[in-house]
Amino acid sequence: MTEPKNCEYCGGEFNAQRETAKYCSDSCKTLSCRQRRADEQLITEQEVQKNEILQLERKKLELIQLELEQKNELQKQWQDFENLKEVDRQQKIQAERDKKNEELKIQRQLERNNRREEADRYSKRVELVALGVIGIISKLSKR
Repeated sequence: MTEPKNCEYCGGEFNAQRETAKYCSDSCKTLSCRQRRADEQLITEQEVQKNEILQLERKKLELIQLELEQKNELQKQWQDFENLKEVDRQQKIQAERDKKNEELKIQRQLERNNRREEADRYSKRVELVALGVIGIISKLSKR
């Protein structure tokens, strides 16, 4: 005979007929088996729930990543827009400079033309005066 053992299910003391006996009765053995199966099913259900939660978390992360990518794309587009605005502003400034330079060039050309015309008029006056003086001198010399 073996020494008394404690039942693994109910904890009661019993005299085992075999060394490997774990339960005091068939009912404790059956109840223990049912308990293990329930525990295993609970564990399985918990694992299913964990997997579902993990899948949801993965989807959430994918959505967050997609949102970040979209945000980055929008920021890039905004920066491109700002860069285009700056290029446009610089082009307008350059166009204004070019226009002012062209206006100055035209103004200088007009001033040169005016000086030439004035010089030509002065030369003609001098010529006319010289011709007048020559005419007067020739009339005086004929007398």
